[in-house]
Amino acid sequence: MFNRCIIHRRDIRQNCKVKTYQIGPVLLEFMVCKQACRNFITLIQNGERQPYCGKKGSVVRQLYLSGNTAGTGEKDSLSSIRSLTISGHDGDELVDFDKCKMLRVLDVEQCKQVKDTDLQKICKLFYLNYLNLRGTNVKTLPRKAAKLHYLQILDMRETDADIELPMEVLILGQLVHLFGRFKLPPELSKVGAGHAVMRKSKLKTFAGFILDDCKGFQHIMSDIKTLMKVKIWSGTESSQGKDLVECLVPSLQKRFTEDSVLESLSIDFGNDSIDFLNSLQGPCALESIKLHGKLTGLPGFFFEDVFAVQELQLSKTGLSCKVLSALQNLNRLLYLKLHEDSPIVADPADPDAVKNDIFTFSPSGFKSLKGLCFQTPKLPKMDIKVGALPALESLQLLSQNIEGMDVSSFQHLDHLKEVTFHSPVDAQTMQFWEDEAKKHKNRPTISVTHSQNTSQGQANN
Repeated sequence: MFNRCIIHRRDIRQNCKVKTYQIGPVLLEFMVCKQACRNFITLIQNGERQPYCGKKGSVVRQLYLSGNTAGTGEKDSLSSIRSLTISGHDGDELVDFDKCKMLRVLDVEQCKQVKDTDLQKICKLFYLNYLNLRGTNVKTLPRKAAKLHYLQILDMRETDADIELPMEVLILGQLVHLFGRFKLPPELSKVGAGHAVMRKSKLKTFAGFILDDCKGFQHIMSDIKTLMKVKIWSGTESSQGKDLVECLVPSLQKRFTEDSVLESLSIDFGNDSIDFLNSLQGPCALESIKLHGKLTGLPGFFFEDVFAVQELQLSKTGLSCKVLSALQNLNRLLYLKLHEDSPIVADPADPDAVKNDIFTFSPSGFKSLKGLCFQTPKLPKMDIKVGALPALESLQLLSQNIEGMDVSSFQHLDHLKEVTFHSPVDAQTMQFWEDEAKKHKNRPTISVTHSQNTSQGQANN
């Protein structure tokens, strides 16, 4: 089915497993037409029904709007809609949400016309269980959102402002996945440990919250036992230093080894130091760790006897090739991404700076690694020894300058299936790599991506 372009791989996760698939364009068009003819979905573009979308006046259940949506409410009854998606809206007038009383699914991603006034109306949709406000102009989350008792997924990523999260929304009984950059409610710091309301929460994903003066995050980490994925941003300067170690480290330590261990942890401190991670002790049972911030060395728990992490992303740590090369001793690691704004080089004060400026992949290094991604302005010099990276399938070199990679060395990678470059790679270099790929026994695919976020699959998230 893949070879005949019937199904395409859409999102590939960090461990190189396919997260979602997408039907090919020909089959997709046929299925859309078939579903529309049977009145399963209704497509409206620029206020007009598509010709194959059933009879006018028929009951609308799933509605997809594109272009100018003005006048939609007059031509089609919105009272029976269960699912509404708005894409590519270019008008000033939106759908009248007051008429969508039975709506279960609402997706207005990247619709800039959606503002706080529209969210006030959306909060009256009692039966809503999926709400996607990603990339809209919404700047606040009203307490009225607590009326959405059936809400399971709320996505408010890529909004212009940090959203203040009402306590009433955090403790919604059916809420499972919460995405966005949220400020924790001040009331949370007043809630005692083991509070019954927090323990009843079904929240599995909280990505994420800002670490500030509010110490309520300790209750989130300790009391919500169902929590599996967490993302934390640094807050004000008062959240740094000694207070941070005293509050954050114990909370993380509990979710490292307890029965309710986290699956995924993401920490983004920008250009601030995250050396407080050295205070954490193994064993670490997490599956995924994403760290963004300055480090003077790799955290010690990385090299404990039991380090179960399969996906590791390090962003803007400022670590040298010599330090990062130690990661190849992590035998359970399936995916590694190294992201830096400046070239990965050795410490100039190091007497062996020239030698340590090379990322050396030793024989039998990275025994289980299937995906490797470098995202830097200039690729570091790499020395791949025979027997290194024995399981590697995907190599992503998202750098403008890839001279550090010796093309002939990837012939040692017996299981390699694909090599991905960033768009600035010139045609001559691409042709050279394609010729080398033909000599490889697997004939890996050589491709170019225009986005440097390809390796994250999605989500961000």
